[in-house]
Amino acid sequence: GIINMNTANYQVTLPAQTSLVCTKTDCNVTITPSMMINTNTSTTAKTSSTCSVNCTCSGTPGALCTYNVYLMDSETVYRPSSSLGANKEFTVTVTNPSGCTAQNSSSTETQVNTLRGKSVSYCSLQVPSTGNTSANVTAEFKWYNLNLNQDDHISKSYKYHLSTESVIPDTYQRVEYLESTGLEYINTGIDMNASQKYDIDIDFAITELTTYGNIISSQSGGSNIYITRLNNNTNQFVWYPASLDSQIVINSVTLNQKYNMYIHYENGNNKLIIDYGTPFTASNNIVTNNVPLIIFASNASGSYKSKARVYQCSIMVNNTLVRNFIPCYRKTDEVRGFYDTVSGNFFPNNSNSGTFDIGSNI
Repeated sequence: GIINMNTANYQVTLPAQTSLVCTKTDCNVTITPSMMINTNTSTTAKTSSTCSVNCTCSGTPGALCTYNVYLMDSETVYRPSSSLGANKEFTVTVTNPSGCTAQNSSSTETQVNTLRGKSVSYCSLQVPSTGNTSANVTAEFKWYNLNLNQDDHISKSYKYHLSTESVIPDTYQRVEYLESTGLEYINTGIDMNASQKYDIDIDFAITELTTYGNIISSQSGGSNIYITRLNNNTNQFVWYPASLDSQIVINSVTLNQKYNMYIHYENGNNKLIIDYGTPFTASNNIVTNNVPLIIFASNASGSYKSKARVYQCSIMVNNTLVRNFIPCYRKTDEVRGFYDTVSGNFFPNNSNSGTFDIGSNI
């Protein structure tokens, strides 16, 4: 999940016999003109910054705290265009302490968007006979200048942090994605209203064009927040902040392509970033009140369902993480849905028909 503070303390939901309390700091780099002049390209890093997450495990002696560490971006991050290709702008090197092992083959990657949201460490800490035990995972963020378009970065800020989530219970099998066939949808149980601030991060892919198919929305009668939806069976993907005030965010949807979307939503400050694009402000404020957020459809009745995949979704309300959805299936009966690592609850299909398709086991 996303924590919008440079330094934050937070508690990760774990089995009852353990407690895991973590402290984190951001990597934070602002690009100056002197770093980006045309003659200043170099394979030597221009500047660097270090971020970390330190987690302390306590509870019943011998019990385990098992959790994943992810590299995530902060709310104010400037995301590079996905068209930058192989030009190296920055690298992140992750250092794993005792009790934590590297994930995704390498702990060093160029182009952080290839690493963002993926687990970089798997940690398993055992509570000692007395006291507690800790692990401090660190990441060094190094900025280079090999990009040909210098103006893309001057005065822009990059902020990244390490975020943790508990491993889902053994009774569930994590999978790559949850896919709606056009029949299924999920009620997140989180209501939207005008008095609160929302931060939503979701990875998705459209698998088939459908009429007004929604990815995540909150809609009831005349109070509409069709947050993201297809535009009447075309391959345009649009943002409907309120009262059908639409704005195109993808002119041509590529089917089965994985997109990342970040939404910051509050009255007078509605922004959307999609696929590392440029944020914009919606013209209308939130007009709905206490209407739930729905994934794969527009409302709790399941209207305007999409044919799409969701790889992950986290939801924050007033800077507090309230949902961190992991695609999975329940092993006992193979029912498919999202496991929420915040509440510890399983969210299956809310429709009376259909069965989610799923990706490979993780």
